[in-house]
This record gives sequence, structure tokens and C-alpha cells, in this order.
Amino acid sequence: MCDDVAHWRRLLTVALEASPSIEVMAEFDDGDAVLAQISESAPDVVWLGLSMPGPGAPRLTAAIRELVPSARVAVVANPEAGDVRLRALRAGATGIVGRAFAPAVAVSVTQRLAWGRCVMEPEDLARLLEAYARLNRQAGSVQQQLAPPTLSARDRDVLARLAVGATGEEVADILGLAPATVDQTLAQVVGRLHRYTRTEAVVYAVGERLFEPG
Repeated sequence: MCDDVAHWRRLLTVALEASPSIEVMAEFDDGDAVLAQISESAPDVVWLGLSMPGPGAPRLTAAIRELVPSARVAVVANPEAGDVRLRALRAGATGIVGRAFAPAVAVSVTQRLAWGRCVMEPEDLARLLEAYARLNRQAGSVQQQLAPPTLSARDRDVLARLAVGATGEEVADILGLAPATVDQTLAQVVGRLHRYTRTEAVVYAVGERLFEPG
């Protein structure tokens, strides 16, 4: 647990220690002190105040998740700190709780986070979804600005055969190519089309009419 307000830390500690299933391992008032010891203690759940000496909550959250990937982070923040709450979520926090309510819900939130669930208010979820929607729109805009992919005659021939269900070996036999040549051609086509798999490349090429169906 880390927060620079001693009175609040004590309230939260008392609330958590009331549960026999929860052990409070340590209290800190400085983010750097947390990072210095967290790898050794490897807690299941870390409670962070929104602001404190050392790294802010978003940076501290990211550092904690890097050092102890299994740790779940709950950030205590007031509603008006919407932007920082969003940055903490994007950095890996899985819980956002208002300071006024934290002691009352500390046990249930800690248990839910330890079980692998997320805890956030509807406003935080809406911010997170909008942020990802904005990223998707930006990615789509960048994709549209890219030059149309250029495929060679061999690329189109290979895709056309795969589109009608031929295997890589069958394509090699039909086109008189070595199987390794077909594999290399497909790897290059996947990269040119900015896809991840052969199947995605074929589906994309069919949809964009990049070759004449055979």
C-alpha cells in the first residue's frame, strides 16, 4: 500500500486487516520505496494513492506491472482526476476507487482484484472504451493513407490458389514451384498486406479484389 497521507493509509490498513483472508505486507509513503521492495515481496494486490512523492500513479503502475506482472493495482483517485485515472488504467491498473469510499470497500475490492476481476466506475470504463475507439480510428486513418499494396504476378497466383482451398504444397505443385518458394512468397505477401497470418492475407486480398479469382 502506498500513499503520502498517513491518516488514509491507517484507515485502509485497519479495514483490510479486519479480513482474515488478507495480509497487509507493508505501507509506504513514497513510490520509489515501493519499487525498491516489490520484487522481493511480490504482492497480489497493490493500493496506490493518485499522487505521492516519486513516480505518479500511472508511471508507478506500469513499473509495478513490469516488475511483478501478476500484481493487481488499485488506484485511489477522486472523480475529478479523470485524465490521470485513465492513464493509470492504460498503464495496467485494474481497479479505480474513490478515496471517500475506499476504506468501506477495501476488502471486497482487494478480493475481486486478487481473483482476477476488474473494479472501476462506469465513467472510467467509458473513458477507457473511448480511448481505445480513438486509437482504432487513428490506426484506420493511418492505414487508409498507406499506399495500396503492390503484388507481383506470382503473389496473385499463389493467393488465387489458396483462395479456392489449395494447400501450400498443392500450390507449389500447380505453379511448378518449390514448397519453400511458396512459403517465402506467402510470408512476403502477409507483410505487404499488413496482416498477421496467411488466412488474413487471403481474406483481405479477396475483399480488396487484389487478384482475379481462379
